[in-house]
Amino acid sequence: MAVRGMAVPAGASAALVAAVAADYRLQWTHDLWLAWKLGPILVGGRMRMNWDSYNIADMWKESVRKFAHETFTIFEHRRLSFQDCDNISNQMAHFLLQQGLCPGQVCALMMENKPEFVCWWLGMAKIGVKVAMLNYNLTGRGLAHCVSVAECCALIFDEGTEVNLHSMDSQIKETGLQLFCWGGKPHLNFSTTPTVVDYDLLLSFPYRGDFVELRKGINFTDVFGFIYTSGTTGLPKAAKVTHARMYGLGGVSRLLALQPGDVLYTCLPLYHTAGGALGAMSCFLSGATMALAKKFSAARFWREISEQRCTVFQYIGELGRYLVNYAREHPEVCHIRHRLRGAIGNGLRPEVWDEFQDKFNIPVVVEFYGATEGNGALVNVCRKSDRQLRGAVGRGGLGFDLVTGFKIVKFDVENECPIRDSKGHCIEAAPGEPGELLFPIKEDHPSKRFDGYTDPKATEKKALAFSQVCGLEHVGFQKVFFHQQKTQPIALHCLKLLKCRLILNAANALKPSMAALAFPKALVISSAPLIYLKLLRALYVHSYRRSPALAEALGNLLKFIGAGLFAAGHGLQCIHKGSAEYTDWGYILACTPCLNIAFGGALLGRPQPSALLASGLLLHVAYDPLLLRAWRAGTEKLLPAIGVSAAMLLTWLGTVATSLEHQLLTQSPLLPVPVSPSAGNSCVEHASQEVLF
Repeated sequence: MAVRGMAVPAGASAALVAAVAADYRLQWTHDLWLAWKLGPILVGGRMRMNWDSYNIADMWKESVRKFAHETFTIFEHRRLSFQDCDNISNQMAHFLLQQGLCPGQVCALMMENKPEFVCWWLGMAKIGVKVAMLNYNLTGRGLAHCVSVAECCALIFDEGTEVNLHSMDSQIKETGLQLFCWGGKPHLNFSTTPTVVDYDLLLSFPYRGDFVELRKGINFTDVFGFIYTSGTTGLPKAAKVTHARMYGLGGVSRLLALQPGDVLYTCLPLYHTAGGALGAMSCFLSGATMALAKKFSAARFWREISEQRCTVFQYIGELGRYLVNYAREHPEVCHIRHRLRGAIGNGLRPEVWDEFQDKFNIPVVVEFYGATEGNGALVNVCRKSDRQLRGAVGRGGLGFDLVTGFKIVKFDVENECPIRDSKGHCIEAAPGEPGELLFPIKEDHPSKRFDGYTDPKATEKKALAFSQVCGLEHVGFQKVFFHQQKTQPIALHCLKLLKCRLILNAANALKPSMAALAFPKALVISSAPLIYLKLLRALYVHSYRRSPALAEALGNLLKFIGAGLFAAGHGLQCIHKGSAEYTDWGYILACTPCLNIAFGGALLGRPQPSALLASGLLLHVAYDPLLLRAWRAGTEKLLPAIGVSAAMLLTWLGTVATSLEHQLLTQSPLLPVPVSPSAGNSCVEHASQEVLF
């Protein structure tokens, strides 16, 4: 009895050490955490793709219904609730309709940071007008180019941007651009007289409005508007931003668990993705409050965060450097008390990261890498204790790599193009080698689409075809140079392992007719799975000879791991389908935890048959819609429907039997012949021979 009592804890301890080591290498727990946080956004995006005439205006309507009286924005001691912003945007929409704007047209927005910036583009979205968010620092030719490439028919500006707008006055007259000046009469004379718009004028318009008919036919994957690149390699390019992209950017807020009562501080310009899309949409979807600053000021930054009781703030890399440098000269800012839970942004340099997070006492820094027009992103959720993660633009394990499908290829910096082999294929970079980041393009996935720019040539230049990148169907990429950890060999090994495990389980189920089965060569062509099984069998035999309790614990541990691998394999199957079945994802999310509870309980000597029974019941819930759809599809789907029905019936019978007989939980599905004390070593040897077919 003493040996038995010590064997289970020893086996559990060894398993725990092995699990921690594997997690350190493959980052399973981090990937599961990311899936928990971002999974609902990805699944929600896929669902909304199929909804007719669903767009950002409908998302706003849902938010107003949930958060009507919550504060949406704070600006210069002025607060606007969700309902206030809804009323203002309705009045703005009525005004634009009166001025002759129609669904499908483009209206440019050139304003400094203020709540009305968001209200204007929201009003446009309600009537189906696209917004072009102009950089108010542009002048002359560059500004005229931005207006031209988006084919704008109107432009809204304010007092702070009229000087730069006046620099393209001659082009305004040539193009017949309508001008609307927000807040009062402009100080400069334009060749085209602007229409003055202020709150007094908006009072003449109703603050209610149902514009559903005007935006009918505008779907989730259609273009919401245009955000411009910085123009570092030429004139700015107008990147197409879809309603789905805006939704996805807002979903990043889940990494910091934003909710009503949180306050997000942003001093970043609203005309760009960080402030105007990620910042505004995060509050839009979560019900949090956006504390808006007109411009960045290192002197006012921490005082404003403290006064407005902010819990999260946005940054870009240089902003972090300015704050650190200012704190070196004015150390008193480090003692300003705040309620921050985290910061989110991109471009934070490794040399300032330590001071940024430690000196300002920021519990979590969410550093991400992506592009406005990009079809993928990397994210590094760095807690204050995770010092080894500081400086990385992204963090992900095996699961993250498989889901995103990204590649890092060698890049010629001088010629600004990927390095290719003799066949014209890109060459994957070695671990620790700088390279260019590629993400696969999938047109049926809202977060993996590449919509590109208004310029078809610029769009084509940004994408690589299958003939250029071996193993990927289509690839869009953004440029990034950083050191990486390769996990592809491990990924392939796990896939082989999974195949072998599935074969073995099938062999156990069909043992009487084992001799008549002929397995495809593709499934057993590699010796790696067989070596793994031999090692597994030797470990089991050795542990059984030492202690049956240890062997029992090992079997239950393998069941525990097997359930997780099954979920991973099932998930990969869903991902690589033309379109993932929601019922499959429902099965993974619902049943796998129950299976692991059951097998984990058996590992600890506390069987949980009810958890296995619950898994069987959840299988019904997950697959009933699939079964119904198969029957409706006709005779071509009849056989799969019968197969699903049989699987559900067998699962039901198995779970009921398990609930009646606890000993079934102690029989490992990885062992074709259960080992009994009376059988001796001959039984063990016979079992080991059956494993190898």
